Amino acid sequence: MKFILIFAILAVTFGCSTAKETPVNPEQEVKIVEEKIEEIKEPEILVGKVRVSKEGEGCPLYIEAFKDGEMFLLYPLNLIEKYKIDGLKIKFMYTESKAPLPDNCSSAIVGVLENTTLLY
Repeated sequence: MKFILIFAILAVTFGCSTAKETPVNPEQEVKIVEEKIEEIKEPEILVGKVRVSKEGEGCPLYIEAFKDGEMFLLYPLNLIEKYKIDGLKIKFMYTESKAPLPDNCSSAIVGVLENTTLLY
């Protein structure tokens, strides 16, 4: 009787304490890491031309720039006053903003400029 009791206690103790390990496929881990790296995009440096419109003629201020071979219009929220000259070429990076566009500025993207420098 003691033998059965000791055997049952040992069986319960060792039977419950062993955890099953699931095999890990290293290729699967690498794919997950690669997918996350592709999601992170660093801002790229763009070149654009500042455009200042007269009052009542569309967007009052915007930048004509090219990205991936296509031209787009960027309405800058924080362009320094000394760069607000029509035809001025600048180099910049930007982050898109959800701020509203001014009236008559429907085709532009709103952006916050970073690292703005003048091109000669």
